[in-house]
Amino acid sequence: MKQDRGQRGDELTLRELEVLRLMPGCGARRTAWLLGVSIRTVENHRHRIFRKMGTWDRTSTVIRGADLGLILLGPVKDSAGGRRFELTSQQLDIIQLSAGYQVKQIARMLEVSTNRVKVQRNSILVGFNVHSMTEAIVVAIRSGQLDLQDVMLVVRESIGARGI
Repeated sequence: MKQDRGQRGDELTLRELEVLRLMPGCGARRTAWLLGVSIRTVENHRHRIFRKMGTWDRTSTVIRGADLGLILLGPVKDSAGGRRFELTSQQLDIIQLSAGYQVKQIARMLEVSTNRVKVQRNSILVGFNVHSMTEAIVVAIRSGQLDLQDVMLVVRESIGARGI
């Protein structure tokens, strides 16, 4: 049962929770700077978090953390006069599948070329003005264009496929 407890996130230390809560918007370098530790220390914390939560990367960990209520991904208010980037239906499919799958797997699932997936992912990053798909997924959830539960289903499905 220890694995079940860890996958609920209740075995995380306070420092691991701090690192987890910074994952949606901060890379390892920024997290290290904010916490006053080395990048290697942040990477060590992340790997322990992955192991404890039964995840394999930053994106799946953020989604699992949000599903468990450890990270808040609630909607944000639009800035006054700010333009909102709207995802196309193909971009919605790609961003959702990016929570659990690699580019080649997404291309096979959507029956498009890997180049098409890469171009669309880049358009998403530019449109949301972010630097990673993890950040893009968080922005899409916060803007109401992507549903956390739908993304969580993708993560659970990909975990099952990986045998984690």
